[in-house]
Amino acid sequence: MPLRIDAYREAEAALKCEQDAKEGIEQVFKLKDAMERAYGAQRRSQHEEAVRQAELAIAIAPHDHKMYSVRATAFYKFKKWKQCVDECLACARAVAVASPKVVERLVTNIDKQSSLDAKGKQVLRTDATSSPIGVITCGRLMTSKMGQLFVPALRYCERCDEAEAILRILGEESAEARVWVLGEVKRIEDLRQGKESGDAAFRRGKYHAAVALYSEALGIDAHADR
Repeated sequence: MPLRIDAYREAEAALKCEQDAKEGIEQVFKLKDAMERAYGAQRRSQHEEAVRQAELAIAIAPHDHKMYSVRATAFYKFKKWKQCVDECLACARAVAVASPKVVERLVTNIDKQSSLDAKGKQVLRTDATSSPIGVITCGRLMTSKMGQLFVPALRYCERCDEAEAILRILGEESAEARVWVLGEVKRIEDLRQGKESGDAAFRRGKYHAAVALYSEALGIDAHADR
């Protein structure tokens, strides 16, 4: 009798393994299908559909960073800046979970930052070793393509200090990002100067001049309407 019970348990365990394997294979195919549909919708600029398919993929594989980037792109197109920032952060944090050694390398490289004093390096180290990783470290982890969504979206959310901190770090440590970083830094400086000049003209009662200066600033970045 004990032998029969053991055999039953083994058969039951084998059946469960088979069912789990079948369900796992089905999930893999569902994930692949959702990702392909998300990328396809993104290529066709069907961003609502891209978000929907990306959500299906994320439900299956929440630590796969690629679908967060699809959603971030869509939200940027919709001018939903906070959602874009959230998706960019989720993307970078998924990378950090999947590849912790990448974050370890970023921590190691902090001492090479010649533009930072000891306090600045400690802030960066704390940002990189917090759980989840902080905003600046997320920016350091992103590709140039993602960074070009993330940094402007931060600015539009009135998080300019964080945006500028990321740009300072990237400009020093990433040759790939240097070109767009320099362009973004200049854009921020020009916007700040335009706003300050417009504000000064407004305070002096020179309203036509203020309108002209604000319009010039919007010509630099149409979304910088604050």
